[in-house]
Amino acid sequence: MRLVPSLVSCVTPRMIFILPLGATARYALGPNVNLRGGLNYVNYDRPVREFANIRTLTGVAAAEYVTPLGNAIGIEVQEAKGDAPVDEVVDPLHVFVNNDFRQRDVSLVGTWGSSPTLHVAGRVGRTKREYTVLPGRDFSGPTWSVAAQWFPTTKTVLVVESAQTVTSVIDVAASHILGKGWAVGPGWAVTAKLNVQARYFKQHQDYLGDPNAALGLTPVRQEVVRGVRLGTYWEYNRRLHYQFSIEHGNRDSNVDTRDYRYTAGIAQVRFVF
Repeated sequence: MRLVPSLVSCVTPRMIFILPLGATARYALGPNVNLRGGLNYVNYDRPVREFANIRTLTGVAAAEYVTPLGNAIGIEVQEAKGDAPVDEVVDPLHVFVNNDFRQRDVSLVGTWGSSPTLHVAGRVGRTKREYTVLPGRDFSGPTWSVAAQWFPTTKTVLVVESAQTVTSVIDVAASHILGKGWAVGPGWAVTAKLNVQARYFKQHQDYLGDPNAALGLTPVRQEVVRGVRLGTYWEYNRRLHYQFSIEHGNRDSNVDTRDYRYTAGIAQVRFVF
């Protein structure tokens, strides 16, 4: 999905545009060793608050050993550099305009299938994120993203996912969040080109990128998001792919007036070349 540029915006009056661009390459060093690399760029643009815009450039390098059965294990390193806007309450004069961040992820990655009906893939490692200004927002700790798929029949699947990640976010107060959560749900391949899926998910979010919290001015904002997502993926032909989904959930926060319910819809068209 990273290979295809897309433009996403919310449907509220205060729009946020997200433009991801990326490319990956893989080279077989031998019958059992693969080398992989990539470069990804993401631009978060909020026109009504341009000072909060975030741009991130990430490089990825990995080496993997692949067994004759198709299982794989390897090491992956990601290095990211980006903007880290400071809240105007802390920096009303925009003194910290050069407040950038660097993030490095070193992970053990792999895929494993004990049988044709069970498949597990993911990464487990450590993430370190440092800021050039206001270092109280720095993060260093374990992160992971793992998914297990069970295929009871040739056309159905049950998926269980777990993840803890550090993610940039365009927010009025924070530049990144630490998200920890899980999801579970079924999938059904209606035809060779059409599949549908459902997920129930729950995620705990810590807004650790808030400079107000780093300075002790406010508590760390913590929110729990839970909901249901229904989606479909249609490969119209080899080049045109369509994806549609609808999501309904609740967001509970330790900050007054931030609790709410929401319904969101997503439509995406991909041109593959």
